[in-house]
Amino acid sequence: VHMVQHLLLTLVWPPLLIASLPPWLVRPLVAHRRVLPVWRFLTRPVVAGLIFTITIAFWHTVRFYDLMMRVHEVHVVTHLMFMGAAILVWWPVMSQVEEAPPLYEPAPTAEPRTGLRCPDSHCRP
Repeated sequence: VHMVQHLLLTLVWPPLLIASLPPWLVRPLVAHRRVLPVWRFLTRPVVAGLIFTITIAFWHTVRFYDLMMRVHEVHVVTHLMFMGAAILVWWPVMSQVEEAPPLYEPAPTAEPRTGLRCPDSHCRP
């Protein structure tokens, strides 16, 4: 059950959180001239992936896992670190903010009559 909790905190909660944040709320937080370059660096896939992997691996070494299981406050901090690292990993996939955009291109436009997605060359205006 404990590991299911970790999976929910890292694979379900972060994308739901990011998807629920309106851009007008996030923009002032990430658009600051000193924050934006740091945020863009931390949310690069390789950097975010390393932070996430190191965080998970660190807290699952025997010594720190035992500490986490014995001291409730440490366990709470561990979960917060998992959640923070997971937000960094999910940000490039789910971002809705132009200042820190997602990695992918927006989906192709939908065919107006059917609403189905289609390649640009096949869609009619």
